[in-house]
Amino acid sequence: MIEAYEKNEQELTPTDEINVGMFQELLHSKARLQIEYQGKSIEMIPAQRVFVIGRNDDSELMIDAPTVSRTHARFIFRNGKFILIDQSTNGTFVSANGGEEICLMSEEEFPLSGSGVIGFGEMTSSNSDHLIRYTCKTA
Repeated sequence: MIEAYEKNEQELTPTDEINVGMFQELLHSKARLQIEYQGKSIEMIPAQRVFVIGRNDDSELMIDAPTVSRTHARFIFRNGKFILIDQSTNGTFVSANGGEEICLMSEEEFPLSGSGVIGFGEMTSSNSDHLIRYTCKTA
């Protein structure tokens, strides 16, 4: 019986190891976050991990406005969702899918879906030139 076990073990073929990050990319390969700001369109994909918005020159999206912090907010992709995280002094305002506006403060998070408007330190109803519009596709 031991010989039969050893023979079966030898006949097994090795399997390729799959990196968790590669698996998640395959699983969510069609997920996209489309951001529109002042006529520019930027697309975030899950592999980017972090997308920073702020006044700093090294931000992925730089917004030069008095209400915007140096590092104001960031988008991340986690557990199959794009998440908006506030990191500012003045808050981040979100109106998702035409719904009621909410205000994020001090590392608060908001999962994005559908489409909406985001204001950085100002309400989305302000009609400011510094609002961004987003469209989120996770399937």
